[in-house]
Amino acid sequence: AAKISADFTLNESNQPQSVVLKPSTLGIFGGSLSLQGGLQGDSVTTQARATGLDLSKIMAMTSPGGKVKITGTLKSLNADLRGAKSSFATSVSGPIKAAASEGAISGVNILKQVFEKIDTIPGLGVAALSYVPERYRSIVQSDSTQFRSMDLDATMESGTARINDFTLANELYILSGQGTVVPGGSINLTTQLKLTPVLAESIVLREPRAKLLLDSNNNIVIPVVIRKNGDGPIIALPDVSRLLKMGAKNTAKEAASKALDKVAPGLGGALNSIFK
Repeated sequence: AAKISADFTLNESNQPQSVVLKPSTLGIFGGSLSLQGGLQGDSVTTQARATGLDLSKIMAMTSPGGKVKITGTLKSLNADLRGAKSSFATSVSGPIKAAASEGAISGVNILKQVFEKIDTIPGLGVAALSYVPERYRSIVQSDSTQFRSMDLDATMESGTARINDFTLANELYILSGQGTVVPGGSINLTTQLKLTPVLAESIVLREPRAKLLLDSNNNIVIPVVIRKNGDGPIIALPDVSRLLKMGAKNTAKEAASKALDKVAPGLGGALNSIFK
């Protein structure tokens, strides 16, 4: 059986004045969790290291009624956190690094949402689903964002997670970016959705002028903003200004607007209408 060892110091009222949690390792959630930390007055510190945890079991315990859930295996977790005992959720600060594999974010499909918005841009996204090889269509049509790997580098700042960098990848796409997340609240992320050659080659074959959006690795790159307000849904939308800049960068300056217009006549107006 796993054991947790701690040293306590009591005040004159026999209430804990300080607690020192000695390094302890627990077998939990199908993996291993190592903890140490302490309590001094109202100040809490904790260091957590984990490997092989089942994210489904963690979500079932921490957010049983949540609309969005994460499945998969938490391959590694390193967190060094501090905060006030009386308001830990809104005061917690410190770095977090995590990596997960073979899972999904249920309740939202980023790729599906972006394809639906691209489908409103004439010439570039008509019947976008038809570009997807048959064996991969279930990934696009599902209600989850599936991943083979997910890596996160974040810093908690007074209860808000500042996402320094995250990457979510599978065979069809790579989603990466930065931003902020308030646990249980708002999400504000600036990202790039890269459609890998598995998708990009079929898109360019159908619409050669989509080459304007290719990077040096032959991925089609779509800038995407991801937003959530309060209890509302997670919404992913193509980023108008960054998409236009990307097209301009990949064409001669004078020909940029003409080239983009050939890919999607009235691109600016069509994109702007998405955000109205």
